[in-house]
Amino acid sequence: MKNISVAIVGGGIAGLTTAIALENKGIHVEVYESSNSIHAAGAGLGLGINAMLAFNALGIYDEVVAAGKQMPSFSIYDDKGGVITRTEFKSEGEIGNFVIHRADLHHILLSKLNPKQIHLGKKLERVEQSAEGVSLYFMDDSPVHCDYLIAAEGIHSVVRNYVAPESKLRYSGYTCWRAVVNNPHKLIEETSETWGRKGRIGMVQINQDQVYWFACINAKKKDQRFKNVTPEFLATHFSEYPKPIPALLRNTPASAYCITI
Repeated sequence: MKNISVAIVGGGIAGLTTAIALENKGIHVEVYESSNSIHAAGAGLGLGINAMLAFNALGIYDEVVAAGKQMPSFSIYDDKGGVITRTEFKSEGEIGNFVIHRADLHHILLSKLNPKQIHLGKKLERVEQSAEGVSLYFMDDSPVHCDYLIAAEGIHSVVRNYVAPESKLRYSGYTCWRAVVNNPHKLIEETSETWGRKGRIGMVQINQDQVYWFACINAKKKDQRFKNVTPEFLATHFSEYPKPIPALLRNTPASAYCITI
């Protein structure tokens, strides 16, 4: 097979994982990231068995397991604390479901690639395809030519707009807040969601010391009422939900969480 050139647009988890897989097959890859620095967005991340099987095939399973926590079960409660459903994951001695801090997973993936393969500050402007391959034009006026292009640049994908210009983003109907906080008194020991009329709360213990939580409230798109919401507001909003939800929200520093509208 002749030498081929592959470009991956996007230095997130999908892009880096794909780059490692191709490199393991002897296919050289260059990764182009729009940000000026590689940093992990988001907070906690659940990894299903299919993802863990992929990491096992890539040879990084043990490192991912060491950085996260196995998820033995998942429960859904109503806003009074009643169990709606509970799923037990039978994975003793097998590859199972895991949870991990997104930044920790990102760090593991980055460590498997040569830093020279990752090009920062490369914000894609347009794509052109021809019989000779694909040309990428970045806002810093440095075009790149490759045989194959893999798009992994997220929700505002330039490549998706090129390939499927008729595609439209669909608003989910709710605003979401999320954070990773310390869990000194082991308030959270299971993975769960609580559903009620005031919204949905998820809580995950991602390692021995930290908990990832997210809170969702139905809202109109870009609802200004929720633009500057604090953890204290969320604790009050969900004050009638069962323990330890109000305390977990109230003890979250404002600097530790972010919002997705």
